[in-house]
Amino acid sequence: MLYHVQRDERCRPVSLNRKQITENLCRNVCQGYLSAVFEQLKGLEDVDALVLELACKEKIASGNDTSIADVVFESSQPLGISRVAFDESLEILNRNHFIKSLDGIGRKVGYFRIGEFYFDQFLHKHLNTYDDVVRQIGLAILNQELCGTQEIANSVGQPHVVVNHLLDEMGRRRLFKVHRTGKDRLVSQVSPELKRAVTKDL
Repeated sequence: MLYHVQRDERCRPVSLNRKQITENLCRNVCQGYLSAVFEQLKGLEDVDALVLELACKEKIASGNDTSIADVVFESSQPLGISRVAFDESLEILNRNHFIKSLDGIGRKVGYFRIGEFYFDQFLHKHLNTYDDVVRQIGLAILNQELCGTQEIANSVGQPHVVVNHLLDEMGRRRLFKVHRTGKDRLVSQVSPELKRAVTKDL
């Protein structure tokens, strides 16, 4: 299967397979761009890890839980990833449960959601103050009695989708209950453990 075409010194087309594309990405564009977040995950080549990372960045930029393949593909164009290679990476990511396609079984991935575990890994790598942000969210809930995503996001100065994710993570730790209301989260039944948690390393 061909992914994109390069030309030799005589301008003749040179077919590249998936392995060659991955090698080119590593050599020419991934260095200094692809972080160590996903590159060691089992079953992923560097091009797959890069697509997953671009999807995470686009999720934060758009503020939407649902990612649009066409939008993520556009962000990959400066890196020279062909559409066929990009679509194959999405299929691999979906088959291995890094993302969940919303388009139905057997259909091309057009809309998808990133697995919460992998988005959390991305935030740990790219949000240098991850633990501090979690602590700030806890303090906003305790001291300011804030309970909704938007007001908490305004207080801590973080994107809406990041605060949503961190509230979900804190809810899974049973620091409080989280209720989903559309694109927002509402916090209730704050646990005594939250006060203890924000006073030490999380």
